[in-house]
Amino acid sequence: MMKTQGQVGVVLWLVLLLTISGVRAFAQTVESARPDAPAAPSIEATAFASAGGSDSSSRAGGTIAFALSRTLAVEAEVGYRRLEMAAFATSANLLYGLPRARWIAPYIASGIGMEQYETPRSIPELGAVVIDKNIGLSLSLGAGVKVPLTERWGLRSDVRWLNPWGKTPEGWRIYNGVTLLVKKH
Repeated sequence: MMKTQGQVGVVLWLVLLLTISGVRAFAQTVESARPDAPAAPSIEATAFASAGGSDSSSRAGGTIAFALSRTLAVEAEVGYRRLEMAAFATSANLLYGLPRARWIAPYIASGIGMEQYETPRSIPELGAVVIDKNIGLSLSLGAGVKVPLTERWGLRSDVRWLNPWGKTPEGWRIYNGVTLLVKKH
């Protein structure tokens, strides 16, 4: 089972790299055809809450993204969940903006971070189960859309596959958030 997950993960990363290469070439063509396209915002802050996903990935939190170019941004994310345990997660993400479809701005994302998780351990001699609390590497791969409402406010929806190769529990999440444009170019 682990070997299959690893193979699926490698295939997904290859598809992501090929997609980025193809989309980048297409996006450059679109951008050069539209010199009036607005510049990317310098800083965006998003507050979010999970609207679905696996139990171990439901959380509320926030992000702050810094645009490096019209299509590339680096983002810091912090999340908190209170289901099986009070747990924090943090990650650094890269967001790659795809060509806009009218006012909708789709993107693909990848990230790496740290996450708290629990591991149940059985002690047969005592007839008990002990819960070990751990911190582990967290990886993510996903996509989303940003929808501006005004010049300063927007909505964001993001889906991520979490921890495909790490020790922390594998899962997925969908979050919805409200974004504030903090500073423009």
